[in-house]
Amino acid sequence: RRAEEEVIRNREKAAWRAEQEKQAREAEAARRAEEEANRRYEEAFWRAEEENKARKAEEVARRDEEEANRKYEELERRTEEEKKGWEAQEAARRAEEEVIRNREKAAWRAEQEKQAREAEAARRAEEEANRRYEEAFWRAEEENKARKAEEVARRDEEEANRKYEELERRTEEEKKGWEAQEAARRAEEEV
Repeated sequence: RRAEEEVIRNREKAAWRAEQEKQAREAEAARRAEEEANRRYEEAFWRAEEENKARKAEEVARRDEEEANRKYEELERRTEEEKKGWEAQEAARRAEEEVIRNREKAAWRAEQEKQAREAEAARRAEEEANRRYEEAFWRAEEENKARKAEEVARRDEEEANRKYEELERRTEEEKKGWEAQEAARRAEEEV
């Protein structure tokens, strides 16, 4: 009975230690997974940032050039149609101001669109990072559970075998002791 109680206590101790080790490994796995997810999110965010900047700069330059060309052609046409003099100069000045205003509007719209795309890219990158982190976390969780279950089963089996051998040895010794006592009793009775 005592040997069996000792086996049970040792199993409980082993289970407790196993749980502590499992929790420590799970916490470490979660921390590493979070670090990896954060690193990937940051990489994705800055990659999207650089791509958006490049695309936006090209688009703004193209629109500005198209708008300038259109206004320049319109200015040439108006200048040609109008007679030389103050009217032509005034029309040129107004057209130039219109070009400037249009460029400023285009730049403002481009900035708003860039910010919107950057925000969307950041949101998607964060969602992807969170998804990968969650996958990594649960994968680590399942792997830890499987490894811990195997380790606990192996230790329990080893402990049970050791205690069973100990119990057999003690039982054999006690049996020998009983036999010796019985032999002595019979010898005494015979005397």
